[in-house]
Amino acid sequence: MSLESWYYLHTNGDLISKRTEPSRDSPFVKRVWSLVPMDRKIAWRIILEAASLGANLDRIKELSKLWHVVPSDLRNYLIYTGMDEVNAERKNGLIIMAEQVWHIDLDELFDKVMEKP
Repeated sequence: MSLESWYYLHTNGDLISKRTEPSRDSPFVKRVWSLVPMDRKIAWRIILEAASLGANLDRIKELSKLWHVVPSDLRNYLIYTGMDEVNAERKNGLIIMAEQVWHIDLDELFDKVMEKP
């Protein structure tokens, strides 16, 4: 897979796209991610971590729609995510996404995930 782009979370909450890797040493950079085409786990990771770290929710909404990081895809993400991918930060990001972006109760979200496709 080829590298498509880089994203970084600025301390002001902006989630910014760059063609080249941003400096991780900048005092204004909270986190840096590389987005690889067709790797769904990376898209989910960026969205969940950025949400947890305080990214601007309008930008999170925009990217989650663009990358199809949506409730109906959560089941696939969970199926193909190893336990090493699960951490408190991503769990917090999922709570933020459910409550503040998708406007769905977390229990209801998981009930839908558990339904057979």
